[in-house]
Amino acid sequence: MIWLHINQKFDNEIKTSGEVLKEVLAGYLQIKSEEIKLRRTENGKPFVKGLNFSVSHCRNLLVIAVSRLGPVGVDVEYENQKKPLLRLASRYFHESEKKIIESQTTKKGLSDFFYSQWTRKEALCKLHGGRLWYFLKQNLLPAQEHHLDGERVNIKTLDIVKAYKLSLAYCGNSELKIVKS
Repeated sequence: MIWLHINQKFDNEIKTSGEVLKEVLAGYLQIKSEEIKLRRTENGKPFVKGLNFSVSHCRNLLVIAVSRLGPVGVDVEYENQKKPLLRLASRYFHESEKKIIESQTTKKGLSDFFYSQWTRKEALCKLHGGRLWYFLKQNLLPAQEHHLDGERVNIKTLDIVKAYKLSLAYCGNSELKIVKS
């Protein structure tokens, strides 16, 4: 099971994302949030013993993915219509992705495809615990298979919150439960 915690009214003036993360993790580990000791891998991915998790926030939206079964990666982005999406895609996307993005005939189609691909890349990056630059040029079209330590990686893009794209990367077959707060 993967639990996807979505906090739509996240306001970092009240609590930091780290404080909210510790509260969520403490609930799964059945300890006090003050007892959570976040550590980091050599690439900077945070971890705690006993749980796999990933966190992403953008504007007033905070998303935390939690799993006991294996690594997870999550990314959320606000669909900013003012960004130069074609220019960014031509610089960072795989040739196959560039062809699709260049074929988009509407602003909505361009935005949907760009942010779906971008969040897929970041979610995969977070799953692996690497740096985003390692994954930008990879072809992450849905038909492509990806693996982590020999296990197939699933990448799902979800339209859960209006004006945001959210992607989740995980290994194996797992049920998804969405928890909104």
